[in-house]
Amino acid sequence: MAFALVVFLARRNGARWQEPLATLGLSAVAAIAGARVWSLLQWWWTDREMTWIWDPLAPAGYSSAGAFLGGGLALLAARAIFGRQPFASLLDIVLPAGFTALALARLGCVFERCDPGRATDWFGVTYPDGAHLHPFGAYLAGGTLLAVVVALRWTGPAGRQALVVTLGYAAVRLLAEFTRDAPTWVHGGHLVAALVAIVGVAWWLIDGRPRPPV
Repeated sequence: MAFALVVFLARRNGARWQEPLATLGLSAVAAIAGARVWSLLQWWWTDREMTWIWDPLAPAGYSSAGAFLGGGLALLAARAIFGRQPFASLLDIVLPAGFTALALARLGCVFERCDPGRATDWFGVTYPDGAHLHPFGAYLAGGTLLAVVVALRWTGPAGRQALVVTLGYAAVRLLAEFTRDAPTWVHGGHLVAALVAIVGVAWWLIDGRPRPPV
């Protein structure tokens, strides 16, 4: 679905679809690898068992922090490798599609209970063992998709849609984290949301916003 969205957005924006499609593919592979490596490192840091690092079947899961790191580095690599299309215009195509894929992946967490929410007495999901939990993954997925829709309807200079979807995701993630099953109310997920927002704003200020002619 994300790749089809890239082609659609490229054609809508009057751009070539090959470079955004290749960029999304490279970023997706790097994000998955980064998410797995980050999780394995966290697992090793807790258990101090070095064998977990090299075991592909280690039950460590995937980390969104590692996914953002890997995907971000891949975007920089794609800019260096391809570089034919203006980077701001490229991100307007790639980021909405990438965040859409991330939202759909989060929905799987609701069914698999791999990243559950806190126990709740009101709206929530009841699992076979009787636990009634906030659907953290559904909150994050729905909010992220809403951010994508808002961004795609936003008009402005190249790069504006990329900024809107990034800040929208950061805001949604920040709020959704308060329903997550975590040992403290403020934890690593909030740091991820803050870093996504900071990187998005920093990119816009340094490289994204249009400059007046000299």
